[in-house]
Amino acid sequence: MDEIKSAMLERISRNEEAVKNHERRIQIQEEKNEATSRMTVIVEMLVEQNKEREQRQKEQDEKQNAQMDKFSTTLENMNTNLTNLNSGYNDLSQRVGNIENGKWDWNKFFKQAIPSVLIGLMLAALTYYFGLK
Repeated sequence: MDEIKSAMLERISRNEEAVKNHERRIQIQEEKNEATSRMTVIVEMLVEQNKEREQRQKEQDEKQNAQMDKFSTTLENMNTNLTNLNSGYNDLSQRVGNIENGKWDWNKFFKQAIPSVLIGLMLAALTYYFGLK
């Protein structure tokens, strides 16, 4: 009977040791589960923050693109205006050069100017005649 008792005590001792090992493993696993739960919450928060940041960035990019489109239009208009200004300057320079060199087309000038002057004089006379002031 002592042998049975001693075998039982040995088995109980081994089982208690195994239970202690299992309890420690369970405790470690519970700590890992808690850490995993915290990490899950943190990752979810980071994902939400990233979504919000991406949305803000998208809105900012759209605003910036609209501003750049307006700026591009402004630059294109400035380019057109400068091109027209250069063309007008070249015409004026050529006309001044022609006047300085005596190549002015007086016939063309009088054909354009005389009708305008006559119409203006006629309107002034009619205004005076009818007493319109």
